[in-house]
Order: sequence, then C-alpha cells, then structure tokens
Amino acid sequence: MYIPTTTLIASAATISSLYKAQILTNRSINNGMTLKIMPFGASITAGQDSTNRNGYRLKLQQLLEDDGIKVSLVGTFTGGDMPNGAFEAKPGKKIYEMDQRAQADGSYDYKPNVILVNLGTDDCNVGPTDLDAAPGDYSMLLKHMKAKNPHATIFASSLVPNLNHETDTCITRLNKGLEEAAMKAKHGGQKVVWVDMNQAVPRMDINVNDKTHPNDEGYDLMAQAWYEAIKANSAMISAADPKGKAAPMVADSRKTDDEPTGKVQEKPTKSC
Repeated sequence: MYIPTTTLIASAATISSLYKAQILTNRSINNGMTLKIMPFGASITAGQDSTNRNGYRLKLQQLLEDDGIKVSLVGTFTGGDMPNGAFEAKPGKKIYEMDQRAQADGSYDYKPNVILVNLGTDDCNVGPTDLDAAPGDYSMLLKHMKAKNPHATIFASSLVPNLNHETDTCITRLNKGLEEAAMKAKHGGQKVVWVDMNQAVPRMDINVNDKTHPNDEGYDLMAQAWYEAIKANSAMISAADPKGKAAPMVADSRKTDDEPTGKVQEKPTKSC
C-alpha cells in the first residue's frame, strides 16, 4: 500500500508533538496542577537592586514553565517588567510588620497553594531589634498563614549573607531561630519546607554597594533554590482553593511604596 510522503511526515510530526507534550506532563507537578505562588517577604522578595526589579520571580517562573508547569504569581504588590510580577512584600519591614500587613490587607484571600517566605533581614538591618523575639514572630506568621490557608505549602528560607559584618552576625543567629520555628510548625502538622538560601547565594553575589541585596546572579541562584525545593517536594502541594482571588492585573495591584488599607500596629523593640 502506497502512503504519501507528506502523510508520513505529518504523522511523524504529530507523534513528536505528542511525545514532547507527554514529557512536559511527566515533568509537571501533580499532572498539570497550576502553582498559585505568593512570594512573601521584604525588599529582596520585591527584587530590589535587580536590573529589571524582577528579582528571583521571573527566573523562577521561567524554570517552572519550562517544565510545563502553569504558574500564577499573586499578592497585593507588583514590580519589575514581567507580565505577572505580583508578590506580597514591603521593603524595610520586619517579620511582625509583614505579618500584620498581610492580615490587614487581605493578602491571603488569594489562597495560594505555595507561599515562598524570605523574611527577617530587616530584623537585623533596620533599627533596634529584639533578636530573641524574632523567631517567635516568625512562628506567629506561620500560624497565621496556616489559619488563613491551611492547605498551602510554605517554603520558608534562611536569609542570604550580608556584607556588613554586624548584620551578617545577626543573620547567622537569626537563621537558626527561623529554622527552628519552621521545623516546629512542620512537626505540628503544617506543610513547611525549609530552604537554605544562605548556602544557595554566595557572598560574591551580594551587591557590594548596599551589602544586603543579591545582584542579578544572586537572584538567579535564589530562583534555582526555590525551583529545586518545589520540584523535590511537589507531592506536598495541594491544588489551590478555587475560591481564592485570581492573580491580579498589574493595574489592580499596588506598587511597593503604597500603604496598605489596614492599620499596622507598631511593636516596641529593644536593642539587639
């Protein structure tokens, strides 16, 4: 039986397309589940000092989408030049401040199924700090996240190195407390994964001018660390609550210097 060459070529192309689609499905998370990700933190999460202010967010989205994973970033803030650059972060805020802001602003109404937490640098970097209280503030933050989004998987990370010696010493101490708080929450039944961002980003990839924020290479390394953690723990991730708010349009979200709608209560601090 004669089969036209064009038919054979078309059939081969179809098989190739199906094969590629199957590969992407196999590499995706939980058979194509959409990841509704809330990047949560302060200025590093906002992408400060990165060239296009996308921080780690754009690279992470690209890594996941290259695996055929659908990604939706959510939060009440936007930044950078990426189409969907939403996040929940405010530069200069300590742990308890971001905790209060998120509750006051209804941030958890998005009901993400993944929350990436990189928060605490400003507990060492901004004004007087009661360092012993910070891990407790972190525990309270995780508790509130669980109350608002009980099925969300929290990827909690250590803080990146700081080129200021005093601040870096504080960060080293605080990282231990943050990890203990994260593990306590995990042992209490919360879906928490600890990501060692301090080891993922070397000192050479911290901005030498402000000594605090990663450079572009450092942000890419953060994206890689988040990506690997998400892929390694994909079985923990549940589908996002369909009742959650949709990913915001850029025009509908606030920029990083806007104030929240709710009032943030100031917490007295002690000298570190």
